[in-house]
Amino acid sequence: MTVLRRIQYFSEYLAVLAGRGLIHSLPLSAALWLARRMGAFAFLVLRRRRAIAIDNILRSGIATAPPDAARIARGSFQHFAMLMVETIVAERLIREDNWQEHIDISRVPDLLTLVQQPGQGAILTTAHFGNWEVVGQAFSYYKPVVAIARRMNNPFTDDLIQGRKLGHRFRMIMKHEVTGAALLAVLKQGEILAILIDQHARDRGIPVPFFGRPASTYTSAALLHLRSGAPLGFVSCVRLGPLRYQLHWRQIAHPVGAPRNHAAILAILTGINHALEDAIRAHPEQYLWGHRRWRLDTTPSAPPPPT
Repeated sequence: MTVLRRIQYFSEYLAVLAGRGLIHSLPLSAALWLARRMGAFAFLVLRRRRAIAIDNILRSGIATAPPDAARIARGSFQHFAMLMVETIVAERLIREDNWQEHIDISRVPDLLTLVQQPGQGAILTTAHFGNWEVVGQAFSYYKPVVAIARRMNNPFTDDLIQGRKLGHRFRMIMKHEVTGAALLAVLKQGEILAILIDQHARDRGIPVPFFGRPASTYTSAALLHLRSGAPLGFVSCVRLGPLRYQLHWRQIAHPVGAPRNHAAILAILTGINHALEDAIRAHPEQYLWGHRRWRLDTTPSAPPPPT
């Protein structure tokens, strides 16, 4: 690492520390007010990310007119800023003795039954929707949760983020350290494996329809389900208000004894993407639209209107 790069990274780290301190010093309402303004400002100045978000919304068909897509994209920027604030605040305000006051689990009785079974591992897929950090925090109060994470380029901020206490029994393993054997061991030990499924997988994934357009998708969740037999589903965490969330769950079942082939993997991943699509349609501003999900797709961004 060069001296200039080290200075850059350390400056960014100090800025993150200062922002974190400011958030902790403010009332939650004031911190969220500031976050909404910062999100709106980011929407104005981050032109490339703004363009990607608007294009993605048009590609999805969530909106067919650019002004509507821009409105949703702006809301997405603001939502992400508020998510960052609430994730920081949740470290001290959401605890084992009060977490159900913040997270409504009334809509996931089947999932609760599943995760409370002793020795039963489970694969929970989620996405950059709602507050995905809260998913792991909630279920860590039932049994250990393991999430796959990618290290940040900045080692100082990466150490800070990896050192957060997101839950009672929550730990992360780095993506570059992941092996199939290690993930199967997590499930065999009866723990919960949390996997983000909406990241571009490049040549390490397969094309799976997402809003009707091909998106390179990691196959790990489907392969682990087929190899281990562990239950698999999609869980989303909808933001209802300041530090108030509601969990939703859809189990993805593959017929027992069916062949473990490409068709099976594609069917499972398509089912997961459909669950994510439904969540996004209900709350489009709560999805992180600013990343390039459809790098495989070169068709025009605005799909034809429905007939």
